[in-house]
Amino acid sequence: MASAFHDNLVEGVSFTRVHVDSSLAWAAKASRTAVKLVAWGWGTCVVLGGIVAWTVVLYLLAYWLVMPVMTYEADLFFDFDPLGNGPAFAPSELPRATVALAHADQQWTAWVKDKPVPPRYAVQRLPLPVESYNVYVELSLPETAGNLDLGVFMVDVRLAHVHARNASSVPLAQSRRPVVIPFRTTASRLVRDVVFIPLRALGLLRPVHVARVLVMEGFVPHADARRSPSLASVTLSHPGVVVESARLCFEVQLHGVRYFMRQWPLLSFVLFVTLGIALQLTALFSLIVQRVLGTDAGFGDAANVPDAVSEAMAEAAAVASESDAD
Repeated sequence: MASAFHDNLVEGVSFTRVHVDSSLAWAAKASRTAVKLVAWGWGTCVVLGGIVAWTVVLYLLAYWLVMPVMTYEADLFFDFDPLGNGPAFAPSELPRATVALAHADQQWTAWVKDKPVPPRYAVQRLPLPVESYNVYVELSLPETAGNLDLGVFMVDVRLAHVHARNASSVPLAQSRRPVVIPFRTTASRLVRDVVFIPLRALGLLRPVHVARVLVMEGFVPHADARRSPSLASVTLSHPGVVVESARLCFEVQLHGVRYFMRQWPLLSFVLFVTLGIALQLTALFSLIVQRVLGTDAGFGDAANVPDAVSEAMAEAAAVASESDAD
């Protein structure tokens, strides 16, 4: 009985040791698998993050390269002096603002040795010379009694090219459009003034009407510098108009892909990024499949397939001839 008990004890210990060893081996294998899964997960996240970041950078770069400067603006300063005659157009007793488009940020005259330096009428290169522009005149009109009584007046816009040598001008475009100051009754103005007294006292609201007038639709600057606008003149049809500030604006009219990217920026961003990520993931998956299945080697050996077939046929013919000889 002692020997039988000893044998059973030995078998039990051996069985326990086998199970412990198998459990340890399974735990080690599971830990290795978990480490591999974590590493694979982190690697996948890094790869996907890199693909997304690269796609976003590509879209931003493409947007910066494709989209032009949408607006070119020049401040207008009207001359209410009837003796002020511009260099390019006939004298007028009406308020008129003349601006050299290439030097709109420097509308003053320099003097050297007691003599005025003549202005340089360089050609203003608009962002896209072959694209069409809408030209606007933006007028800030205080709600004075004179402006409200006037109601409507005309604004005349002329674009010209001025030759640098002799300062002679060549007209390129002209347009006249009405400017309407909205009519408000005395009662409505009184109620509005009473309601907005706190805002006006703080300077947050001012009695100014901003009129944005479309004067030219689809103006296309010529690609030739000799036929591109370098001077703009804006004339008001009534000397009693009170203007607080004014601007001349050129706005690009986009078409095709640029119009889509400009009008729906969020949708275009989502579509571009999604398509870019899908293409990159497809290319990455194809590369992984080729590496795993060894298709690169297969494609490399495919060129030797005719030679291998010829050798196999020659060996078969030799074996057949030997068998016939036997």
